[in-house]
Amino acid sequence: MTQQSFQLFVVGEIYADRLGEYKVISLNGNRIVFEYTDGRRSEGDAKQKALIYQNILLEKKRPLQITPRTSLRSYNNSIHAFTHDDVFPIITKIIERLHVESRDYVTHDKIVNALLKQPEAEPFLVGCPTDESRTTAWWAHNMIAWFSKVFTDGRSDWISRFERNKIDGKWAYKVREQVKNLGA
Repeated sequence: MTQQSFQLFVVGEIYADRLGEYKVISLNGNRIVFEYTDGRRSEGDAKQKALIYQNILLEKKRPLQITPRTSLRSYNNSIHAFTHDDVFPIITKIIERLHVESRDYVTHDKIVNALLKQPEAEPFLVGCPTDESRTTAWWAHNMIAWFSKVFTDGRSDWISRFERNKIDGKWAYKVREQVKNLGA
């Protein structure tokens, strides 16, 4: 993410995230203090808030109807949340990149490892609460598992883009042949 994204916010201006509109109260380094229209005040990672806001702006430009969001909330229902729409495009880019490199199915574990190293995913992974059983790696695995679940349920925007196969009991993905040929 470029420095420009951090300068996206202006104190006193109104922005939005998946929970609603909020006003920026203060900025201190990469920390942002904001207040929702109902008066709830919160503090968060400015980089994460910028990514979410930019995704919302991009969605408004899309001509197609967007399906309702399913939020992946932490187990303690904290304010830190991410949505499928936040992380699935990152996962998609990873699958496409790794498939180009290997020309084979990209396994679940390879996607998890790449997601953990993906700078674009960092704000979402850092925003997840961790403990002994729920590490950052656990959350990355969980994000990929949700990607597969939505795909299985037939609700994925990428069904026509990827084919998949179970490898070691987990879904692995590759770009469909007809999609590759269309790009040639």
